[in-house]
Amino acid sequence: MDWAGQSPLHAIALARAESAWETAGRLRAVTPQGDAVRGDSHPTAHWIATPTHRRTLLAGLLAASAVGGIATTLALGSRDARYTTDIGTRRSVSLTDGSRIDLNTGSVIAVAFETSRRVVRLLQGEAMFDVAHDAERPFYVQVGGSLLRVLGTAFNVRIRAELVELTVSRGAVAISKGGRMLRTVAAGYGAAIRGGVAETNHLGEAIIRQRTAWQEGVIELDGETLEQAVAEFNRYRRAPIILGDNRLAALRIGGRFGTSDSTQFIDAVQQSFPVRTVANTDGSILLTPLPGN
Repeated sequence: MDWAGQSPLHAIALARAESAWETAGRLRAVTPQGDAVRGDSHPTAHWIATPTHRRTLLAGLLAASAVGGIATTLALGSRDARYTTDIGTRRSVSLTDGSRIDLNTGSVIAVAFETSRRVVRLLQGEAMFDVAHDAERPFYVQVGGSLLRVLGTAFNVRIRAELVELTVSRGAVAISKGGRMLRTVAAGYGAAIRGGVAETNHLGEAIIRQRTAWQEGVIELDGETLEQAVAEFNRYRRAPIILGDNRLAALRIGGRFGTSDSTQFIDAVQQSFPVRTVANTDGSILLTPLPGN
């Protein structure tokens, strides 16, 4: 049995790929002097793919991508809508289907709506999704090599250094990678997606509120280490807060602070611990222990 016949999903993927190939062919056909567009002055060898050759080639490419653990969802193209936020800013994006995406600091998404599906790729940062239900057009989020299928829900996705953090506040989200289902995460639960593994855990209202407090322009700390707290504030700053002594890293702090101004946080640190601050000319702030501590 060929690759397309092994699964209905394979056949669908192949059909979509063939459609994209044909569209690309039509676009190329109406471009006068296709080689001139590339700026290539050398002769180019052309291979015209017949339908049989084309189908064989596409099936091979899709099968290879599946073996390599690459999702068979077609790549987003240049016409997809892209939305970004600068460092220290937030943005709310209303989509044509009634869904809404809130972007946190330094975030990038690409949106591609088709007749049969809605796809958003989170390329950088963090986003909160409030998805309108549409049984005819499922909603997918591609992030960090994983595919999230949204089951009419509200959820937060954050790209961290070594994992993707999922927080579901309403509905449910199904996680898959390389065509393999990993987990379905229900409201009140979260998932840490690392490689091909998704570890889930119950969060509770307090943790969900803390993870989504950024939507109100707030960083909520509840006993995090000073190292963790500083890293969180630095997401919103162009010039970082710097811990000048490793002994400060393990100190713990709590409170609610605005993301747009680190002054409250710095004041709280100074009031809570024997720490002094030095404001550098580049805008960074150095925290060091007071002499004798």
